[in-house]
Amino acid sequence: MDKLARNSFLINKVIKIVWFVAACSTLYFFSCNFFFILREGYQFQPSSNGLGIFYDLNNYIFQIPIFAAAITTALLGWITVQIYLETYLTTHTNNLNTQKVNQYSTYLQHYKNFLETIDIYLEQSNYLRSDSIDRLFFYRIIYPNSFDGDLNISEKYKEILYMIDSNIKFLNEDLPRKVGYSEHIKRLIDHAKKLGISIQECDRKDFIKLEYDFYLFINNINKSLVINELTRPEY
Repeated sequence: MDKLARNSFLINKVIKIVWFVAACSTLYFFSCNFFFILREGYQFQPSSNGLGIFYDLNNYIFQIPIFAAAITTALLGWITVQIYLETYLTTHTNNLNTQKVNQYSTYLQHYKNFLETIDIYLEQSNYLRSDSIDRLFFYRIIYPNSFDGDLNISEKYKEILYMIDSNIKFLNEDLPRKVGYSEHIKRLIDHAKKLGISIQECDRKDFIKLEYDFYLFINNINKSLVINELTRPEY
């Protein structure tokens, strides 16, 4: 805006100079021409013919204010365009800044609500520790584009859930109980890690309880996300 103000001041100054020069030039040439007309013996007649003769004798003088008006119109048109562009750009920038602020506020509020949801569901858990969940990582896995206002659930999160669910079904139906459960433990720990959740490896008896709390926690999250829950373990 400082640049626009300087340009406006300069244009105003130039317009005043142009009209001052135009007025002085018009007065000077009109006076000289008037005495020249009188010396040549011309007389002004108050008729259309006399007015036409007067215009013909002073035609070139009348071009001076017309030329000044043309310059003024061009300068005013130019500064008007500058004002419009400056106003548009300023408004557009302000709108973008407002949009970013609103977008960031929405992101923070959504993340806050997500954290509150996690804490509520963790209160129902006896074996899944609160400090075992990297909340921001977990949130970014589910909503990778939330900062841009996109709150769609990511395909990556759904893929991890699919792998966990497949392991549960496999263990329920086909995997040998004693031999295969240790491999199941490793896979579950690995899949949970991809969600930002740390599950410690322990004896089968204790791990089943921890695993149950993990499934309960994920299913509660999935309910709030309105997506399919994990298959219930039958072992």
